[in-house]
Amino acid sequence: MFIGREEELALLNKKYQGGNFEFGVIYGTRRIGKTTLINEFIKDKDAIYFQAKEVAVKDNRRAFSRAINEKMSLPLDYVYPDWETIFAAILSFYKGKRGILVIDEYPYLAARGSGFSSYLQDFIDNHAKESQLMILLSGSNISFMEKEMKNRTSPLYKRKTFAMKIAPLAFKDAVAFLKGISLEGKASYLSLFGSHPYYLSFIDKKASFEDNLQELVYSKEGPLLDAPNDVLTSSVRESAFYNSILSAISKGYITIDAIAEYLEEAAPKIGKYLDRLLKDAIVEKKVMFNSTRKTYYAIRDRFLDFWYRFIMDEESRIAIGFGKAVYQEQTNGIKNFLEHHYEDVCLDYLQEESLSGHLGAPYYPIQNLRIEKSELGRSIEIDGLSRYQSHLLVVECKFTNRKRTYQDCLDMQEDVSIRLFAKQTDKEFYLFSKNGFADGLKEKLGENFHLVENKDFLN
Repeated sequence: MFIGREEELALLNKKYQGGNFEFGVIYGTRRIGKTTLINEFIKDKDAIYFQAKEVAVKDNRRAFSRAINEKMSLPLDYVYPDWETIFAAILSFYKGKRGILVIDEYPYLAARGSGFSSYLQDFIDNHAKESQLMILLSGSNISFMEKEMKNRTSPLYKRKTFAMKIAPLAFKDAVAFLKGISLEGKASYLSLFGSHPYYLSFIDKKASFEDNLQELVYSKEGPLLDAPNDVLTSSVRESAFYNSILSAISKGYITIDAIAEYLEEAAPKIGKYLDRLLKDAIVEKKVMFNSTRKTYYAIRDRFLDFWYRFIMDEESRIAIGFGKAVYQEQTNGIKNFLEHHYEDVCLDYLQEESLSGHLGAPYYPIQNLRIEKSELGRSIEIDGLSRYQSHLLVVECKFTNRKRTYQDCLDMQEDVSIRLFAKQTDKEFYLFSKNGFADGLKEKLGENFHLVENKDFLN
C-alpha cells in the first residue's frame, strides 16, 4: 500500500512529462521510503532499475548488466566489459524515446574506486544531454550525496537538474497509515515511531500497541530488534564509538561536555563525531538557555532514541528469549518515554499546520525551550515555542489522563511573560490534552487560546 508523497510524485511526473533530459538526485536516510517512491513513480513507465550493493565493482557491473539485458530481452549472463559500454547500450536502447534509468544506492558504486562517477559525468556531458533520458540517482549516505552535489571537485558537480531530500511522511499521511487504530493507539505509535514509514509498515492493526511492541522489539524474531542495522548507514552502524555517542544521548547526556565526561573521551573528539551524525541527519541540535545560550543534541529518529535507551544493553537477553521479562522490567520507563514524545507528535501536527498556512503566522521551527534559571525564580520548560516577528506560538502537551484546567493556561501565560519575549506581543497558545478539558474552560479563554484533543488531530 502506497500512502502520501504527493508532492514528490508530482515533481517527478512533471519532470518526466517535460520530455527533456533530466538528472535527478534523490537522497535521505535508510528505510525512509526512497525506493518505494521511485518504484511508485516508474511502475507504469519504461524504466531500467538497478540497485547497487556493498560488493566488489565487478559484482555490481555484473548485476547492472543483468538489469539491462533483462530490459532488452538479451542473454542474462552477458556482462558488459566496462561502464562506457553499459551507458552506450542504454542510450542506444532509448534512442528517440523517453526512458528512465534508476541507479539506487549510488554511493556503493561511487565509493569503490571504480571511476563510475567520472564515466557517468562523461555520459551526461557528451551523450545523454541531447537525449530524452531521465536519470535518477538515489542514496542513503546523506553526507556523501550532498558532497557529490556541492563539492566542486566532484565529477557530478552542477550536473543535476533537480534534487529531493526525502523526509519522513507528512503528519497527515502517517495518521492515514494508522487508519482503523484507536486515538490512543495512534498517539502511542506516533510517539514511538514518528512518521517513519519503515517502522509503521510493521504494525499489526488487529493487535494492541503493547502486543505489537513486544512482537516487533521484545521478541527474539522481532524485525525491529536490530533496527540500527536496517536504518543507519554502514559507516555509522559498524562504529562502536558512534553507537556509544547515540547511547549516551538517549540516556540524557545531551551536551558535548556531558557526553565526553560520560564516555571519558576528549570533547573535540566527541564534536567531530557529532558533526558526522548531524550531516547524516541522525542527530539534531537544539537550544537551552541558562545564563547563556547553550546547544544540546537529540536523536532525530524517535525509535532509534528508544532503541538506544531500552534495547541496546538488553539485546542479547531478548535474542535468547527473555524479551517478556525485559519488557516487564521496562514498563514504567516505556510509559515515560511515550508521554515525553507525545509532545513531538503534537509539534509535528502544528508544524504541518504552520506550513499549510493554518496558524497565525509562518512559524518554523517549532521546538522545545528550556530555561534553567529564569527571572521567575524557577526553571521554565515549554513543550513547543516559535517566534515570527511580533508573533509567538506557545505549546503545551502532555499524554496524561488528567483533564487540563484554567491553571494550566495561566501557567503557560506566565512562562512567556519574561523579558526574553517582550517583543512578541501577538501570542498564540495551543494546549493539547489526551483526556479533554475542565468544564467551561473554553469560555474563560480568549480567541488566542486553542484547546486540542486527540480527536481533533488524530482522526
